[in-house]
Amino acid sequence: MNRKSQRGVALVLTLIMLAMVTVMAVLFLGTSRRERASVTVQSVRL
Repeated sequence: MNRKSQRGVALVLTLIMLAMVTVMAVLFLGTSRRERASVTVQSVRL
């Protein structure tokens, strides 16, 4: 493999990892919002 193709592979792998981290962050934020809404509803009932 020459230098250019190695850089291309590294770029693609980096972009894939960045996309995975972004998806995980979005899922975490969605879960946090649902949990907070659930806690708010339960505390209003008390």
